[in-house]
Amino acid sequence: MLRRCRCSLFLLLAVAAGGLAAAPLWPPLAGEVSGTAQWRSLAGAPPVAWRVQLTPPDQAGAGRATATLQAPGFNLRAEGTTAGKWRVTEGTVDLAAWTRPLLAAGAIAAPADLAVEGTLRIAGEGEWTSDGATGRLRVTLDGGKASSAAQGWDAAGISLTGTVDLKAGGSLEIESLVLQVASVQAAGIAGRDLTVELAGSVPGEVTVRRAEIAILGGTVRVQPFAVDPARPEIRAAAELAGLSLGEVAGLVPTALAAARGRLEGRIEIAWSEATGFKPQGGALRVAADTPATIRLASTPGFLTQHLPERIKLLPDWLRLPPTWFAPVNPAYGTLQKIELGEQDLTVEQLRVELYPDGPAGARSATVEVAARPAAGSAVERVSFTVNVAGPLQQVLEIGLDERARLNFNANQK
Repeated sequence: MLRRCRCSLFLLLAVAAGGLAAAPLWPPLAGEVSGTAQWRSLAGAPPVAWRVQLTPPDQAGAGRATATLQAPGFNLRAEGTTAGKWRVTEGTVDLAAWTRPLLAAGAIAAPADLAVEGTLRIAGEGEWTSDGATGRLRVTLDGGKASSAAQGWDAAGISLTGTVDLKAGGSLEIESLVLQVASVQAAGIAGRDLTVELAGSVPGEVTVRRAEIAILGGTVRVQPFAVDPARPEIRAAAELAGLSLGEVAGLVPTALAAARGRLEGRIEIAWSEATGFKPQGGALRVAADTPATIRLASTPGFLTQHLPERIKLLPDWLRLPPTWFAPVNPAYGTLQKIELGEQDLTVEQLRVELYPDGPAGARSATVEVAARPAAGSAVERVSFTVNVAGPLQQVLEIGLDERARLNFNANQK
């Protein structure tokens, strides 16, 4: 349905101008004709007032026709000549006025409460032959906005620039279409400078040449991938660079109280209209050239549950007072501070492995940490592994909360 809507929009612009020049012999008429038309496929759309003005051919055989289409939030002016040329001199669409009818008609795949602002501008020129209209259209949008309260996201500073070639038969060839968004808010995460560049054919495949966004203090770049607008499904790989470990820690407050450093890595993603977003796995690691520290959220017993507070030098059968010949374990105090979130750790190695959900969803992520206390102590090094069980998608969306099960394995030197 989305493909049909796009084709209809561009065909309307081309046909309104190009159709005026379809006849090789310009009729010897002068004057104008006008009326109104209703878009049957767009319930709730306002009627469109149309007018066609004809100028008969002059002595050189040159004639011209001008067509205008007007409705609230919609304005189109096009010209045709006896030479079979057409030109769109003005084309504007107020997205706020026309998004609702498109949603009501099911003409675009989007949430029902989608709100869009901005003025789309279209201009172009071409020819009309017995095979139909051909030519090139230029599309621009500046200062746009979009949001969905149901899905919890909003975007501002949206711009769109590009050129689209109209081929005989109504197909579209996208030479280059660049979407830029100044700021995005979704699921409590803020992004900026989103850029997506498209090229390809409709009907046919559209290639996403470039997709990147600044987020969590770093950047995410998606490798090029192709998608069929008629059956939209995406499988792609994303490269993550320079993500702030501190901002990531804010998403998992039950695991980390504070963090500093940078993360990098790669994740696989998939999306379809039926299933939505599905992470497919990947790996993250702490950047080697950036010092990193972490402080755990308070987890009493995480490191000390199998560690004695005192080291017994004599057997219990002697029945000596518990403090006699049982010096304090020099590592216990430090490890207790670490597990209570009172001691910073200097990270030597941090690695996160993401796994797509298996048949039983036994494991969705593994976090491996090797670190040493930032302050000097009897503990030289501590390492632990956290296995996260539960649906990977929920773990990534909600952090390590009560819907994820954590199994800790720790050791220290």
